[in-house]
Amino acid sequence: MISIVVFIIIGSFMGLVIWPGYLLIIYVLVCLLIFTTGFAFIVSAAQVFFRDTQHLIGVILTIWMYSTPILYPISIIPDAVLPIFKANPLYIFIDFLRQITLNGVIPKVESFLMCIVWSLLMFIVGAVVFVKNQNKFIYYT
Repeated sequence: MISIVVFIIIGSFMGLVIWPGYLLIIYVLVCLLIFTTGFAFIVSAAQVFFRDTQHLIGVILTIWMYSTPILYPISIIPDAVLPIFKANPLYIFIDFLRQITLNGVIPKVESFLMCIVWSLLMFIVGAVVFVKNQNKFIYYT
């Protein structure tokens, strides 16, 4: 949320035109919150059983960040490996935000659906993993 405020402040100095499409940023942030909550369920359950998870998650998240086109455009990716990059669930969220902020267009309906599908899928998988294992947590703490 702080980044959005900074984005608007700096953008206003650079001639950014505020348009109603920026309200869709709230949608993608809510979807991202649901996605990360599901991911947190999985990581927290794994941390109970595998103590090295805290060290491993830093490495995994770093690899995941560099394999998600955040700092670079997807156009520089060779066509042979492009489907692999687009299969990354975080690509959906980043692409959604780029369409709104950089391109100034409202994303397609497919983008809206993919955001909510990935969010709910990760949340459900995370919740199931956490609930199935929560009775065993007491034995490993």
